[in-house]
Amino acid sequence: MKNPIGLVLFLVLKFYPAGESVKLNSSLIFQALIFSPIIEEIICRKVILETLNDNGYLILGIAISLSIFVILHFEKTFLGNFFFILAGILLIWVQLKTKSLINAVLIHFLINLISILISRDIIKAIKLGDKP
Repeated sequence: MKNPIGLVLFLVLKFYPAGESVKLNSSLIFQALIFSPIIEEIICRKVILETLNDNGYLILGIAISLSIFVILHFEKTFLGNFFFILAGILLIWVQLKTKSLINAVLIHFLINLISILISRDIIKAIKLGDKP
């Protein structure tokens, strides 16, 4: 795969669950764009995936890393969970291919940024629809 950013955009636009609207504020944006990508990638990709991979347990590392990532993002809908499974697989692939945590953090940041932008547009559309 030559263009993982294109895949991220495709996945987000195709599979992101646009169900419930979320009130966007600076705290949520900071958490989604900075805090969560860094912490989740350190835990799921650096600690779990790399440690198990370095000890010869790549498949176990992938399974545990992906499971924790999906549990952290658990959605009420199948489509929502499917999106996070695909995003988790992409992030695992990026980490294994590049061996750089910063690349996985940046992709995670992009996924969250696109999700926020989509949510903002959904909220705006709902508000416009509510006006008489």
